[in-house]
Amino acid sequence: MTQLVQCLFLIALGGIIWNLRRDATQNPFVLWTWAWVVAMTVSFFVSEFRDDAIVSLLIPLFPAFLLAGALSYSHRAIPRWLLPAAIGLGGVRLALYTSGLQDSERALGLAFEPAMAFFAGYLVYSAQHRPASLSQKLLPFTFVLLGANQATVGVLRLIGTNPEALIAWCWILAVPPSISIQALACHRWNQARQREEREKGTQIRKALGTSQVRFRSLTENSSQLILELDAEGRIEYANPRVTELLGYPHSVLEGRHLRDFVHPDDEDGSKNLVASSSEELSPPEAIRRWRTSGGDWRWVESVIRPFPGKDGQSHWVVSASDVSERRRLEAQLRKSRDELEVRVEERTEELSQVIQQLKREIAERETAETALRKSERRYRVVSELSADWSFEFSVSKAGSMSPDWAQGNLVEITGLTTDRLLGGGYFSIVHPDDRLSVKEQFKALLKCAEDASQEILESQHRLLTAEGEIRWLHSIMEAEAGPNGEVRVIGAARDITDERAAEEEHRRLDDHLRDVQRLESLGVLADRIAHGFNNQLTVILGNSSLALSEVPSDTPLHERLQRIRAAAQQSASLTEQMEVYAGKSIPSLKSIHLPHLIEKIRELLEASISRHCTLHLDIANPLPLVEGDEGQLHQVAVNLVTNASEALSQKQGNTWLRVGAMHADRSYLAQTFGTPGLEAGEFVYLEVEDDGSGISPEDRGRIFELFFTTRFSGRGLGLAAVLGIVQAHAGAIKLQSEIGQGTCIRVLFPAVESQAVSRQNRTPKQPHGERVLVVDDDEAVRDLMTELLSRAGFEVSSACDGFEALERVRSETDSIAVILLDIDMPGPDGGQTLRAIRELQTDVPVVITSAFEESEILRRIGDQKIAGLVLKPFDEHELTETIQDAIESRN
Repeated sequence: MTQLVQCLFLIALGGIIWNLRRDATQNPFVLWTWAWVVAMTVSFFVSEFRDDAIVSLLIPLFPAFLLAGALSYSHRAIPRWLLPAAIGLGGVRLALYTSGLQDSERALGLAFEPAMAFFAGYLVYSAQHRPASLSQKLLPFTFVLLGANQATVGVLRLIGTNPEALIAWCWILAVPPSISIQALACHRWNQARQREEREKGTQIRKALGTSQVRFRSLTENSSQLILELDAEGRIEYANPRVTELLGYPHSVLEGRHLRDFVHPDDEDGSKNLVASSSEELSPPEAIRRWRTSGGDWRWVESVIRPFPGKDGQSHWVVSASDVSERRRLEAQLRKSRDELEVRVEERTEELSQVIQQLKREIAERETAETALRKSERRYRVVSELSADWSFEFSVSKAGSMSPDWAQGNLVEITGLTTDRLLGGGYFSIVHPDDRLSVKEQFKALLKCAEDASQEILESQHRLLTAEGEIRWLHSIMEAEAGPNGEVRVIGAARDITDERAAEEEHRRLDDHLRDVQRLESLGVLADRIAHGFNNQLTVILGNSSLALSEVPSDTPLHERLQRIRAAAQQSASLTEQMEVYAGKSIPSLKSIHLPHLIEKIRELLEASISRHCTLHLDIANPLPLVEGDEGQLHQVAVNLVTNASEALSQKQGNTWLRVGAMHADRSYLAQTFGTPGLEAGEFVYLEVEDDGSGISPEDRGRIFELFFTTRFSGRGLGLAAVLGIVQAHAGAIKLQSEIGQGTCIRVLFPAVESQAVSRQNRTPKQPHGERVLVVDDDEAVRDLMTELLSRAGFEVSSACDGFEALERVRSETDSIAVILLDIDMPGPDGGQTLRAIRELQTDVPVVITSAFEESEILRRIGDQKIAGLVLKPFDEHELTETIQDAIESRN
């Protein structure tokens, strides 16, 4: 009977292993269920048949299934040998048991089975993620309990005692909690996996939508003719290029077979244009004639490729090009080639007659060959350059030059006579910087001719025209020795001034591109530095405020703390300027009275100039208001005054700063830098003038370029930043400068009719112990906000990351009045944490804090609703007022 049961067990177990190999390994609950099935089967056989042999055979499968489930739970691969190894271990133990070696069999089980259970517990523990449920936290202890239970039973059997009651109680105490906790943990595991699958599905759908939009944009803007055909070859889609070429609307094309538009003479080939999905394309590429709506025929070269359609059949995409013009040119080329062949035959016949004549004129052969070699050499030198000027001249033994012949337009280009160009005076019109090298090269050419060696001189040098203009010349010359020590020089030259200018412009553009890339890198660095500074300045400003509130105002320490706070506030202004360079700062526009702004920063302006410069202020008052960002307008004034002071170059001089109003018409605005297409109207201007050396005409158009500077120590950022700020404020810049007469830069800002509105300070309501949850990964910032809010009368709890914040929201749902959330944190950032909070609590107000600019914050949170925004660095009044406003908005 036992042998029959063992055979049935092996057959059933083979089916179980086959089933697990196919799909059950994806679910740890199935594997752990099989473990308990094995345990209950062993218990049943022991209680019914009193046969310990079945225990030896089956019991190794129990820890093996536990370990397999733990591997699946921790998302690890299950080795294929695991269950067969457990079966093999059971077979070994059965063999030892039936051979009378019961102690060896029990020692073998005690060595492997508890260890597998403990290892399964370690795998489950290492796979835990935050946050974890109670069942997931207790799950590793169930495996420890089961391993200890198996070890206890193995020790009892090994020492020879087998108290069934004690063993039964061990299993009764271990099994129910283990099964319950495993079931609950698997339920959580399945929920997490389903959530991941849903998120993956959402990402796939978004990617598919993006791909479809990209495909549509590519096809509709492509110069190629693109069609999509169904399995039968009917047109499902045609891009605008098809309708433009053929003249058919989409309604006519869609649903028609492609053969309907192919020329009848090409129809045999078009029948195989679309093959079935199991056949080869025949042919994949072809040139056919397609009919237009006007009855004309266009030659089209097409390529067809299959792709799987939604209906499961192969659809086709056709990419084609209009080659009608190419076919026409090919036909003309064939015709020309035929005519050329006829002419070649005629000339061949004529040539044969000439050859016969040459054979009869042997006496003149050597003279003719010599003349031919000279002619070929001259032709080669002249033809190697598409010449503006071809020439030949002789150089006597004494070194004098005499022209033989010359042709071309170099005389008109240079304004000089042929005699001077070919005579000894040529070197006088060569640019002084190139004259010595040209003379040396020419002497080397003459030396080669005297030595009877062939040498070609090729050079590029500059000439001075009659008007004093510089022209670049590319010349090729060859020399040969003549009679009486004379040297004959033949050559050609070409004016390459425009080419050199184009090359120089190309190099300048390359340098400019490198400058732009360097500025982009600087912008990224400035953005990260400003973000880090803002976090640190938040701590400095906050703690200095707390210290000021605890120190009497009449003490020296109070004054020092005031200086620390003022320096931190000035540093905050500097980080805002760094954001401007980084391109992250968006102007925060408000009505500004420009004269008040200049008076406010008068001391800073005077500190920005050198000791050689005297600053004069001429500010008209009253003036209209302008819409602007106070910090960025502050930067414009400082940059212009600093630039004017540096233009004096250590010389004693003056700088004037003027503020006024004017009317600018379109003709005036057309000659300005900045915002293009400005309408005429009233403007408030900020003008800075110096009596320095002025700006050269070639530099006036470049002073606003990035990294362009005329000073050795400059960086070329000041005026580029000014131009960027002026464009952001819809303004313009007028530049006036003359060499030796100084420079005047006038910045125009559109005037607004609204009057300045003073901010009304409101008295916030006194907090009544409302609970605020502070979430920030920076411990110093988190402690500061906790203390500020506690002093203001709020009850505060804190969290160091998104995981802890979500745990507190779950546990303190009813007591949290507002959440103060940092947008930039490791792990789940502020945007992800905000979305998770909204899933738990839809009505709790959330106030965002960040060292980023407002545009970056809005990009990160997307369409999530927030109750307020506090930008770092901040003061305690701004923080508490924003929190109180958020609480009042909820009520």
